[in-house]
Amino acid sequence: MANTDLNSFRQLTEQELTIATNETEALFVDLRNQPNPKSVELVNNIQSFCDTVAGSLLTEDAMTEKQIIKMVRAEFDFEPAIQDSEEENEEPPPARVNIVEALNALYILIQFQEQQKTDKDFKPEELEILQKRVYDFEKSKEE
Repeated sequence: MANTDLNSFRQLTEQELTIATNETEALFVDLRNQPNPKSVELVNNIQSFCDTVAGSLLTEDAMTEKQIIKMVRAEFDFEPAIQDSEEENEEPPPARVNIVEALNALYILIQFQEQQKTDKDFKPEELEILQKRVYDFEKSKEE
């Protein structure tokens, strides 16, 4: 939107707001003159609401486009400082393991499991699974 369009929009909005305010104030006078005390309470509540809205509108009008963008970005930027520091403190991913290294580690694990046969937590099914994996790795190594 060009600056002239934006200024025209603001002037039109201000004129509409002035008309609405005048009409509302006339309504408030009529309601305050009513004998029912609830009408005065209603007027006070409405006026309080209008003051709050008008106050926020004045705050928004005083902000530049850059300030609004900065405010919105700050509101939706999820902990940027923490993310930056976490990224700096992160350790690099571990080095890739090749098939030979994986196979050697599997042999060591099988040897460890076989030594545990006297242990009450030893499960022969686990050893069988590891031995099947050795077969799979050896087959992959050949390809």
